[in-house]
Amino acid sequence: MDRLWQFLDFRVQRAADWWRLPLIGLVVSAPISLTTSLFLASYGAQGPYGGFWRLLVAGILASVPVFVLSGGLFVPIELWIQRRRRRLHQLQAAVVRSGVLALNGVLGAFVAYAIVVAALLAPPPSTLLAVFLITYPLDIALVGLIYTLYEEYVFQLQVSTQLTQEMRVASGIQRGLFPRDIPRVSGFDLAARCEPARETGGDFFDFVDLGDGRLGMVIADVSGKGMPAALLMADARSTWRAEARLDRGPGETLRRANTSLCRDTDSNSFVTFLYAVLDPAARQICFASAGHPLPLVYNDSEIKEVEVYGLPLGLAQDATYEEVSLALAPGDTVLLYTDGIIEVMNASRELFGFEGLMSVLQLEGDQGASSLLERTWSATRAFGSDDDQADDMTVMVLKALR
Repeated sequence: MDRLWQFLDFRVQRAADWWRLPLIGLVVSAPISLTTSLFLASYGAQGPYGGFWRLLVAGILASVPVFVLSGGLFVPIELWIQRRRRRLHQLQAAVVRSGVLALNGVLGAFVAYAIVVAALLAPPPSTLLAVFLITYPLDIALVGLIYTLYEEYVFQLQVSTQLTQEMRVASGIQRGLFPRDIPRVSGFDLAARCEPARETGGDFFDFVDLGDGRLGMVIADVSGKGMPAALLMADARSTWRAEARLDRGPGETLRRANTSLCRDTDSNSFVTFLYAVLDPAARQICFASAGHPLPLVYNDSEIKEVEVYGLPLGLAQDATYEEVSLALAPGDTVLLYTDGIIEVMNASRELFGFEGLMSVLQLEGDQGASSLLERTWSATRAFGSDDDQADDMTVMVLKALR
């Protein structure tokens, strides 16, 4: 018996806020009681039915028990709906609640009529039963509809809260995928920064030690935003790191990473990727690109693009990737970025663009890596509107020290 009561108590607790329904019934019964009383009182304050207060008591006696019982009826209704929640839409649940309660209201109208007849000093008006049969079912059916809307609101609020918590956890996990510290490279100054547009994003940068002092550097942009982009970002990052440690060169590393991603992703997802290997001893950097914006190199007020091309990862399994090597003279600055930087838009719907980025590099290119990074960020913030950030933004700066 104890187990039976525990089971019933558990199932009743699962019926969403079932205990509130009797209270809802009491709240609803108040205007119905007043309506009933005023209807009877309209025949005269001291008419054949008694005074106003007697009529008010008659209305309360008629309506309160009916609506309290109707509130209690929500318990079995909610248990039934809970067992079929996956099959029932909210509209179907509203029809079930309102329909069952409306039938209860019809029966309650007769109960209320009997109570009123017993409380009055004279036979009631002929229209009283009709008023009860119309008022009670409609009102109590409205309770069922309102409760369905309330339950849907609570459900969506719970889902939204859960998603927010999950996104915060996912954001924390993704932040853990970024390098904790920027590597120190002899003869070079290095800085990087990424800001996602949402809790999670598709941009990333990373570094890998290739031995002999050489450093692998990557900056990438996954198609899309939010959680899908974050998942593909994690996949692309782990694939690249696994291939980069084999040290087959930037072009071959991207080719093998592309083959792996083509197997793992659908044709609608892709990653733009720029992989560079820095050899500090030789003061040389080698690039391979998979559809990423071209690197910019600044020296003595001159800016040039490093023309290195290739298809984004994940589009064509047989894609190959060329390599372009560049000697870095003292004072050279290499700027890598994702398209979120140049796509910053102001209130007039104008883009920051390549011109804005090159203007910053022209003015601030002689600064250290960290200073140039901050100046670039400040320029985009000053140019952009007050709207939310539209896309993930990532910048990496490498400066050859004099």
